[in-house]
Amino acid sequence: MVFKVTIIGSGGWGGIPAPFCRCKACQSAREPGSKDNRTRPEILVETEKGRFLIEISPDIRTQSSRFDLSGILHFLISHWHFDHMYGLLELRSYYVFKAARI
Repeated sequence: MVFKVTIIGSGGWGGIPAPFCRCKACQSAREPGSKDNRTRPEILVETEKGRFLIEISPDIRTQSSRFDLSGILHFLISHWHFDHMYGLLELRSYYVFKAARI
């Protein structure tokens, strides 16, 4: 089976830049035009049978715009931490909206 793995988020629990953080990485990420911004952890796996996400970070709305995550129905959450599963709230809103339009 052939599959493709894309890391769509690799920041820490608060993303980069993290709120109120003054470290070198976060300061660099705040500069205009910086490419140092990173969203919270999430991985997209694509196979010939479909696509699924590993983790559902609170940044899923931003990530779905950048990586076209529409139509994904399968998810794997590795553990119960805010940065790995609180995107479920975003997904619920999306699916309620989609169901209302059908």
